[in-house]
Amino acid sequence: MRYFSSVLLLLSGSSLSFSFLPPLPSSRLDSAHPASRHRPCSPGLSAPLSAKTSRTDQNGMSYVRRPHIYRPGKSPELSTSSSNKAALAAETREGPDGMLEEGGEQALLARLLETMGRESLSEQTLDSVLRVYCTHVQPSFAAPWQRLQQISSTSSGFVIEGRRIITNAHSVEYGSIIQIRKRGCDIKWVAELLAYGPECDLAVLTVRDEAFWEDLYPLAFGELPALLDDVSVVGYPVGGESLSVTAGVVSRIELQEYAQGGETLLAIQIDAAINSGNSGGPVINDQDKLVGVAFQSLSSHDTENIGYVIPVDILLHFLADIERHGKYTGFCRLGVKFQPMESPALRRHKALSPGASGVLITRVDPLAPAHGLLRKGDVLMGVDGISLANDGTIPFRKGERVELHYYFSQLFQGDTVQLRIWREGITQDIAVPAYIYKLAVRPHLNNEMPSYFMVGGMVFTVLSHPFLLSNLGETYAPETDADVRLLSLIQSPLQEPEQQLVVLSEVLEHSVNLGYELFHRQHLTLFNGEEIRNLAHLVSLVDACREGEMVFEFDRGEILVLDAGAAHKATQEVASTHGIPASRSTNLVAPEGGTLAPPTSTVAAEDAKMKVKKSIAPPIEAARTSTASQ
Repeated sequence: MRYFSSVLLLLSGSSLSFSFLPPLPSSRLDSAHPASRHRPCSPGLSAPLSAKTSRTDQNGMSYVRRPHIYRPGKSPELSTSSSNKAALAAETREGPDGMLEEGGEQALLARLLETMGRESLSEQTLDSVLRVYCTHVQPSFAAPWQRLQQISSTSSGFVIEGRRIITNAHSVEYGSIIQIRKRGCDIKWVAELLAYGPECDLAVLTVRDEAFWEDLYPLAFGELPALLDDVSVVGYPVGGESLSVTAGVVSRIELQEYAQGGETLLAIQIDAAINSGNSGGPVINDQDKLVGVAFQSLSSHDTENIGYVIPVDILLHFLADIERHGKYTGFCRLGVKFQPMESPALRRHKALSPGASGVLITRVDPLAPAHGLLRKGDVLMGVDGISLANDGTIPFRKGERVELHYYFSQLFQGDTVQLRIWREGITQDIAVPAYIYKLAVRPHLNNEMPSYFMVGGMVFTVLSHPFLLSNLGETYAPETDADVRLLSLIQSPLQEPEQQLVVLSEVLEHSVNLGYELFHRQHLTLFNGEEIRNLAHLVSLVDACREGEMVFEFDRGEILVLDAGAAHKATQEVASTHGIPASRSTNLVAPEGGTLAPPTSTVAAEDAKMKVKKSIAPPIEAARTSTASQ
C-alpha cells in the first residue's frame, strides 16, 4: 500500500488547506477510536500537512502524484476505479505513472470533493443509529435453579418504520433491563423487547416514551448487495463512546452458520472489521440505504478483518414472519437429509438419464410433512421448476450458486413447493409443505430458564446447546465417553412432538446415593423399564414411585438404583444443604389437585414465543421475491 502526502492549494485567492488521509494499513477508518491519530473533519478527514508530492520527468515536465482519498461508504482506492478515471480524465491531464500535470490539481480536487459530498452518509442516517445498553442475567446450567452474576454490555441498533428498533438477539439475550441512547444525547431511554429471533440473531425493540422519537427517521431498505459493492458499517464498537463509521467491500455472499442460533442462513462477508459493540448496527450502501445488520466476525490467528452481515433479505423475512403470524416462528426447511450425486457411478446406480442431476435423499425427518411423501433412496431433481445440481446447489445470481436450503429459508410455514423426484426409474412431481425444522437438542432456550428435576441428590435436566457449552466449553471438547455420546445426538431430529433428551447433570452427594458420585452428563433412557419421553414424563414416573426401587438406566447400559422411600426423604435434605429452593423447576410443578401436564413440545414452544403488539408495528411491505428463482 502506497502512502501519499497532503496537498496545499490556493483557491480563489485565499489559502485553503485540504488534507487527504492516507489509508490505514487495514484500509479502514474508525473515526470514533480514541487512539486514532487522525481527526475527523468535513467533508474529508484531517491529517498533518506535508510538502506537495511531485517529481519532474525526463522532459522537464512537473507532475503531482494523485492522492488516495477516503470516502465514507466507498473504497479508499478511489483513483483505481475505471469510472472515476474516465470522469477525471476529461478535466485533468495525466503524466507517466498516474502523475497529474501541474495545474491539474485544482480540477481534480474539486471533482473529488464534489463526489465525496454526494456519497457521504447523511446526518439523518447517522442519527437513526442508536446505542443499546443491556444488563444480562443468564441462568446457570450447572445449577439450573440459579442465575449467574449479572453482566452489562453495549451494542448498536437502528430505527425502522413503525417506531421499531432493530438489534441483534444476542445483544439483548436474557436482558433484565434494556436502555437506548440516541446519537449525541446524554439520556438513556428504557426499551421493551417485542420480538426475539435467535436463529437469525435479530430482535425488535421499542421505546414507549414519545420524546424519544423526536427527530428520528427510519432507515430505508436497499437491495442485497453485489460482490465488490462498497458498504459502511455504522455503530458503537469498543474503543470509544461516539458513533463509528467503518468502510468495507462485499467479498462473499453465501450460507453461513449463525453462531447465536446454530441456523445456517444467507450471510454477507465483508472485509471491514466488526468488533464488539458493532453488533446490531446497520450496514449502509453508497445510496444511504440499509443492506444488512452487523452480527459476527471470524477470529483466528490466520484471518484478519472478516466480518459477517445479516442480509436485508433475512431481516425482511424476519419482519414479514412477525407480520404474518403475530410472532416470530422461524425459518423453514424441507426436512430431509441428502447426499450429493457428483459421482458418475452413483448416478448410473440410480439409473439417472444422461444430463439429469440431483441429490440422493438419505433420511426424511419423522415430523416433516415430507415424511410419507418422500422416501429414502429418492433422487431430488428440482424444486418449483428450478433444477438442482449434483452438488446440491441452485442458481442464485449471475455467476453465483447457493445451497438448496436457501430457497426453503425464504418460505414460511404453510407454504407449499413442487418437487421433482426420480423414483425407481420414473420422474414424479410431488407437492410438499415446508415446515419449521427442529432438532432434539435445542440450540437455544428463547430466554427461558432451564428445566430441572432433583430426586435423592440426582439432578436431571434437558440436553441443549447451552448445557453443552456450559459444561464442555466453546470448543465442545469431550472429557468422557458419555460426553462423546451426548455430542453425537446434536443433529438428531425430533422423533415425536414432545420429545426431550433427559440427562443426569450431576449427583449431589448424600448417603442415599453413595457410590454414584462419578455419574454425570449421562443420557437417561429408561426408568423402571419404561422409556423416557421427556423431563415431565420422568417427574410423573418418579412421583408415582413411592416404594420399592428406582432403577435409572442410561444409554450405554449403566444403571443407577435407589431405594424409593429413602430417595424421596433425602430430596428435601439435599435441597436444604445446597440451597435449592425447590426440587423441580416451576414448569414441572403440578397444579394443586391436578396432575402434571406433558411439556409444551419444542415445536409448540417456538409457537409460544412472545407476540408483537400490533399497535406498535403497522403492516410492513411484504418480503421481496427470492432471487434463487432466477
